[in-house]
Amino acid sequence: MSYTFTRPMVQCLFCKGGTGSINRALPLQKLYAYAVRRRFGSTPIRLEGNSEQQWPTQNTRHPMHSNLLSESLRVLDMDQRCRVGVQVRDDLKALIVTGKQATSTFPYTFLRDLCSCPHCIDPSTTQKQFQSSDIPENITIKAVRIDEQGCHLYWDHDIDGYGEDHVTNFSCNWLSNQADSMGLEEKPNGLPNESPWGKDAISVFPKLGENFSCGLEYSDICQEDSSLLTALRHLKEYGLVFIHNVPDSPNSIEVITSRIGGLRHTFYGKTWDVKSKPNAENVAYTNKHLGLHMDLLYMADPPGLQLLHCLRSSCNGGESIFSDALNAAVILRWSRIELFKSLLQFPVSYRYFNGDQRYHYTRPTIELDNFPTFETGDLLVTDHYAQIHSKIKHVNWSPPFQAPFTPRRAFPSTFSESFRLYLAAAREFDKIVNSPDMVLEKRLEPGQCVIFNNRRVLHARKAFDTNSGERWLKGGYVDTDVWMSKLRSLSRDTFDPTWKTH
Repeated sequence: MSYTFTRPMVQCLFCKGGTGSINRALPLQKLYAYAVRRRFGSTPIRLEGNSEQQWPTQNTRHPMHSNLLSESLRVLDMDQRCRVGVQVRDDLKALIVTGKQATSTFPYTFLRDLCSCPHCIDPSTTQKQFQSSDIPENITIKAVRIDEQGCHLYWDHDIDGYGEDHVTNFSCNWLSNQADSMGLEEKPNGLPNESPWGKDAISVFPKLGENFSCGLEYSDICQEDSSLLTALRHLKEYGLVFIHNVPDSPNSIEVITSRIGGLRHTFYGKTWDVKSKPNAENVAYTNKHLGLHMDLLYMADPPGLQLLHCLRSSCNGGESIFSDALNAAVILRWSRIELFKSLLQFPVSYRYFNGDQRYHYTRPTIELDNFPTFETGDLLVTDHYAQIHSKIKHVNWSPPFQAPFTPRRAFPSTFSESFRLYLAAAREFDKIVNSPDMVLEKRLEPGQCVIFNNRRVLHARKAFDTNSGERWLKGGYVDTDVWMSKLRSLSRDTFDPTWKTH
């Protein structure tokens, strides 16, 4: 059940005709009558009219275009029961798509680049078989066909080597969703957004239960994908989970990480032991108090997840402390923007110099997402706007591993003032993350394993008395790409990062 409207057919349906480009929507009744009269295919295309449905008018404003059309072709997707409207605009070299809630404009070149037919995307490797730069600038849509399988685009001036029978296909439901999500800060992708938390908020998270337990058992994590997905989703949203009843074995952490995708090997080893020892090469291997910090910021790519499995905990002291650095950054942004900007700009170096190891890396305390956020209208994103509104990507805070400051690396002409402002910002940030309202303190007991996002959640440890007993944790790292890949894989029923066309 389908009907194809070619360019000459569409043009001849205008009340006054004309040979110019298609620059206004076709009246619904005229299209319907024409489809019925010609009856291309077994039945005409099904158009569903609803006098209560509000479709865009000339007064409708859109994030990318204000010159919208009076009506849109309305199509009912038989499978998804989804309404979507499409308009070909040669003057804009774009296809205007009206979804359930919004209207968006997609350039011809953009839609052509999304084609995932077997000629464009290799079915075996799932990799592109053309370059985006191969798409001709003068490519146009010569025909649009809509049926129960979706919206099908036929091209003029296609990429060299593609014949006239080449078709790009989009699901109507998917196309409608993309139209609705254009212009939003976040496109819905099935994955949870980060939720900042503090000590008081933890107690009111109904999904997490006491101390972020989530009801997660070691056996469930190892045997059930649903439990593993729950853990990874909590890590994405809150950055911290606990697993219970972990076997008393130094290898248990490797079993857990094998379910996620494998451990990251560093100069500390594949896994490492957190216990007090003489002549320690790291402050973590002592019984001293260790303040809030993140691990391995002296590397270009710090690990994403850190796991700590408690094997022994019979000494006095040694409680673990956690604080959400993302929440602290959000609080600072809205309370002291000038200090927030200093943490965005002032470079801080971290280093590990011990034995044959010489690691050193410089980064700001707060990093923003590189991709700007657009609002309705033609908004020019400025540095000031980005500093206030852009998503916080990473927070970098690790005082025990901080290297000496170098004046020439930190605004040489105004070093004194910038350094003074940075210290004020660092004091305020430290005050926030260590606030009683921000920290979660928990004594890890044997059989418990904590997993936390090392690029977001700060961790610390109270001093402990080695004469009163033993404290032994087994640790390991997982790279961000690895655990996010697993999360997307387990969420594949809801996660769609690409513009899927089949």
